[in-house]
Amino acid sequence: MKIRIKGKYIFLGLLLIVISEPRYFKLMENSILDAIFISCQIILGGLFSIYFLKYKSIKNNVSYYLILLDIWILLITILKDGAIYAALSKLYSLVILVFIYESCKKYKEDMITIFMVCMEIFIYIQLADVLIHPAGITDRQWILGGQNDIVRFLLPAYCVAVIYNDIFKKRLRTVLLICAINFIAILVDSSTTIVGILIMNVVYLFKHIRRLVDLKLGMALILVAFALIVISQNVFVNSIITSVFGKSITFHGRTPIWQFVIDEIMHHPIWGSGRGNFYINTSYMATHTHSFILEIAYRGGLIGIILLFVIVCAIIIKMEKFKKWKVYSLLSAAIFSFFVMGIVEVHEYHLMYLIFLLAYDIQEFAALEGGITNA
Repeated sequence: MKIRIKGKYIFLGLLLIVISEPRYFKLMENSILDAIFISCQIILGGLFSIYFLKYKSIKNNVSYYLILLDIWILLITILKDGAIYAALSKLYSLVILVFIYESCKKYKEDMITIFMVCMEIFIYIQLADVLIHPAGITDRQWILGGQNDIVRFLLPAYCVAVIYNDIFKKRLRTVLLICAINFIAILVDSSTTIVGILIMNVVYLFKHIRRLVDLKLGMALILVAFALIVISQNVFVNSIITSVFGKSITFHGRTPIWQFVIDEIMHHPIWGSGRGNFYINTSYMATHTHSFILEIAYRGGLIGIILLFVIVCAIIIKMEKFKKWKVYSLLSAAIFSFFVMGIVEVHEYHLMYLIFLLAYDIQEFAALEGGITNA
């Protein structure tokens, strides 16, 4: 299969690296380099946005819903006088990611190749960093983020690697990248990350498991687990889950945080409180809710939850007719992993949403894979 990599695709790859916010300059506390890096984000992203808006258009409906969700949170953040810069930054990075994705859609092979190369750069640099600095550059912080943050690169990289292999039959490259992902998950010692990557491994390696994957059932299980663990805080269920996630019976202080958040949400149930207005200082200090669905409810209220529900439903409906395909099982596993980890962590990050974009365009990848099913 011939690859049509052009200069603009190299630019898009560099732009993706820039917007992905590696932490190196912040960890080195080099304000000059950090300022240069942020300037590159703004200038390159701005120029590309002008080009995209003039010559391209968004055709993936989930892209619109994700951007709308971040716009809503930004508006509430402005009204509540919250962390406006942080909300703007997240929206900006998401928009650029969507523009990069949509710019390559005409040539899916090129797009997957770009993402594959970028993910290899991220993952192999992070693997080297973890091996050189086992305890982190500073306090369990590495180039790609903190102990529980690195999965935001690992999970999308896993999806891209598998799709890349199914299209181009480059098994060695895929296996090496997946092995690196697993090594990183183990070495950073995050129970939540290990659980998420383990789910991917089981579905990827065992064909009989892939045949059983059902995204609708998976999301239903997520809602039940969320209700029992976070909302009702059922002691029996929590005791079982803590043995899986490696947390204490309070999930390392999360249960009082969740109770506080639920009380706060009830004060602003419709509109939410925006970004940056959350702070709790119990025996465990927290600046976010430690639960993805709770975080969306806190920041965007009922409207934010409705938008999240629409995103998930749109993906499920679009994927349903491809249930026999291998790509369905793996993308479903990635979404399921995202929400499983999201029960006890917040992984609301633009690069993670690449999984949603890929899932919504499943028919394109199913066609490129040439008939790879779970049979």
